[in-house]
Amino acid sequence: MEYRAPRGTRDILPPESEGWDIILSKLTVRAEEYGYKKVIFPTFEHTELFKRGIGEDTDIVQKEMYTFQDRKGRWLTLRPEGTASLARLFVEKGIDKFNGVSKYYYFGSMFRYERPQSGRYREFYHFGVEALGSDSPYLDVELISLCKDTVESFAIKDYLIYINSIGCSECRSQYILKLGGLLKQVIAYYCEDCRRRVTTNTLRVLDCKIDKHRNAELPILSDNLCPSCSQHYDEVKKGLQTLNINWQENPNLVRGLDYYNRTVFELVTPYLGESTSILGGGRYDQLISCLGGKETPGVGFALGFDRLYQVVYSNNPDFLNSPRKGVYISSPETGLWDKVFRITFDLRNRGLKAECNYQNRSLKSQVKTADKDNYEFFLTIFQKDMVLKNLTTGEEKVYENEEEEKVLVLLSGKGDMS
Repeated sequence: MEYRAPRGTRDILPPESEGWDIILSKLTVRAEEYGYKKVIFPTFEHTELFKRGIGEDTDIVQKEMYTFQDRKGRWLTLRPEGTASLARLFVEKGIDKFNGVSKYYYFGSMFRYERPQSGRYREFYHFGVEALGSDSPYLDVELISLCKDTVESFAIKDYLIYINSIGCSECRSQYILKLGGLLKQVIAYYCEDCRRRVTTNTLRVLDCKIDKHRNAELPILSDNLCPSCSQHYDEVKKGLQTLNINWQENPNLVRGLDYYNRTVFELVTPYLGESTSILGGGRYDQLISCLGGKETPGVGFALGFDRLYQVVYSNNPDFLNSPRKGVYISSPETGLWDKVFRITFDLRNRGLKAECNYQNRSLKSQVKTADKDNYEFFLTIFQKDMVLKNLTTGEEKVYENEEEEKVLVLLSGKGDMS
């Protein structure tokens, strides 16, 4: 049998994995600059959490979740997104009982059964940011500002931020009644998914990519908001103007999860050959109480890490190049292996990246390996001396054996090749 990774999954090897580390490090630093702290939650949860939190009639719950029974017959699901898990954590740990705003970020794999295509996998990765404890529209603006700052930190200049308001449960339910009545007259012309959604999840008809041209004549949700939601939306737009953040209103942006209310937003770029969404989010003021906690407003977003990597790489591949660092140690003389081995571990103990040759390979091939693996120096040990080569500049210098400590200090970043 030939073993392969399951369809819709993939292995991530160097140098891509090193690029991932660069991107994740920058995302983490930026989130922490905004006051967010890291949380880690399980890869699978009780299935009811996602049914309750995301919504029974959403595409995720209906068609995309990886659900299974454990040995005691309990239904469990690999997490398809992170917000429901974060909300469960928030309630279970009693954080909802405390006043103040709680800010978190997370990173990890998510799972959805979808048709694999470019930038979309069945196991994919999200970097998520969530803020709970305030219904201030300026917290919505903060999240959108973090989105903007994040993509711009990767030198991504060509992007567009879409925003919309889907109101609260009251004004949205009135709008859905109006929308449903109009759609019933024309729904026969829509796609199969829309014909199903018109009775199960009416708002998602607005989000259809196939029939979006048919929705131009439908009433706009943001024109049907209650006074409170309308004021909230106006203040979000005012806050964005204060920070000079450009956006475009998209009346068909509704997001695909039931827990959203009021502000929803999305960021798209054309770098992958079309307007591709790389992150999306919004407000979810009823999710915590829906899961049994104290009523706690929240807002957040999830960034598609796989897509962000593709965008960064296609836009500026040099951004993902790690600087050369570390030293590769070798010797053409077999009797000096103990010395090579000792120096390698001495450098590691000093906090330096160091490697040595564990195979009987020529010195020339080892230099090529060190260069390919992005080492900064190559140190060759001889019986009477040692030669240090800077693989960036090509500069070489010979040191006597008595100068070993000087070389080690130099390689530890506390000297130069003079």
